Amino acid sequence: MHFWFIILLLCGRGASEETPKSIIVFARHGARFSFLQPNHGTLTQNGTKMMYLLGLRLKEKYPDLLSGPFDSKRHRAVASGMYRTILSALALLQGIFDFGTMDGKPLKAAEKFLGPPWKGWASESQSASEKDTALPHGAQVFPLHSHRFDHNYIFDPYPWSFCPQNLHFPPEAFARIDRFVDLFNSLMPDLEAEGIEVSRWLKGGRLEHIQDWYLLYDIITALKTQGQLQISEFNYERLAIMFSMGAIIYFEQEPGKLQFFSGFLLKRIEAQLKDVGAQLEASDPFLQTFSLFLGHDINILSFLVIFGQTSYDCLEKWFLSGRKEGPCFYNPPFSSAMVFEIHQGSDANIWVDILLNEKKLEICPERCSLENLLDVLDDNIHRGSDLEVLEAYCFMQRSNSKKNAAWGTVFFLTLSSVLAILLFKARRDLQDREASSFANFE
Repeated sequence: MHFWFIILLLCGRGASEETPKSIIVFARHGARFSFLQPNHGTLTQNGTKMMYLLGLRLKEKYPDLLSGPFDSKRHRAVASGMYRTILSALALLQGIFDFGTMDGKPLKAAEKFLGPPWKGWASESQSASEKDTALPHGAQVFPLHSHRFDHNYIFDPYPWSFCPQNLHFPPEAFARIDRFVDLFNSLMPDLEAEGIEVSRWLKGGRLEHIQDWYLLYDIITALKTQGQLQISEFNYERLAIMFSMGAIIYFEQEPGKLQFFSGFLLKRIEAQLKDVGAQLEASDPFLQTFSLFLGHDINILSFLVIFGQTSYDCLEKWFLSGRKEGPCFYNPPFSSAMVFEIHQGSDANIWVDILLNEKKLEICPERCSLENLLDVLDDNIHRGSDLEVLEAYCFMQRSNSKKNAAWGTVFFLTLSSVLAILLFKARRDLQDREASSFANFE
């Protein structure tokens, strides 16, 4: 009897320690239209469905954390300032906190809900349930935090117009760029053999400048998810590998650039991890159990590089050999999710497991303590205010140009002044000689 009691106790203890106390979910938006299509960049209907299904899967996987209605004390959702990410976040939340989750507790305001001051707003066709609850079926409106579009650098400091320095490559980067372009173009005959008209999107059917490396992957991915293009999984995987290699070239084009791409978002995830850790240590009854960050593939890919889960070299070997060796990920597909599971054992120690699409990432030799993970993050975050980081790592080239222009103006004015003085002196000397000659002639 005692033996079985001990076994059950140990099993129960193990199960409780394996159940996370809180999760931070970083997800990529659902399928979107290509940037070369009329509705460029916007979420497709399939993309909306993908995010809703992701929400259902998260609810199924973490029932203890994601049951009941949305609670602003325990749940938080943030999206980048793009329509596709905002709509993706709302669709995902709908999958977790779905219709009818008000638990049969209608929210009543005195006798009835007040309506807008329009004639006929209180239609007699409304059912009793519609009159008794804020929305039909007890549906919820979710609070979703976002950032101004021009502050989207928190999730995506990538656009050329936002960060001019993205166009700058140091001289030592060009050897790798040339090799990358050759490897990229070696894939073109295989794509054309599948009937893909590469020349429709790349002039001459070849990549000439690295700035255009994403175009082919973008359009093929979008058309593939829309059912308008067929491509073998083998060649699509090779194209995804090449896209990821090109992105990493931009990440690593100069020291500190990778940390610039990821640091703004990592800083916010770091703050969330610290807050949850402090709440667990204090046994806070209002523990934040679910945080959602809805962003872009470039964010997850940069995290994978920082956490040592992929690299340019491993991807190049994969492309050339067709075999994946060690931790090596290419660009995460639409609706991918990186989940930070925050655990606390019976000994009160806190650790974090990180999973990408439910596959655990081996970031630490053993399980990552919260302290160890925070150290990894600290090594990859540029400290200072967002504005200071932007000035140092994004607009530095522009600032230097302004400084050079100022010095150039000073030099030009100084040189002009010296030349003016010399010309004035030369003219006075000439006048003196002419006067002396005229006096001698008289």
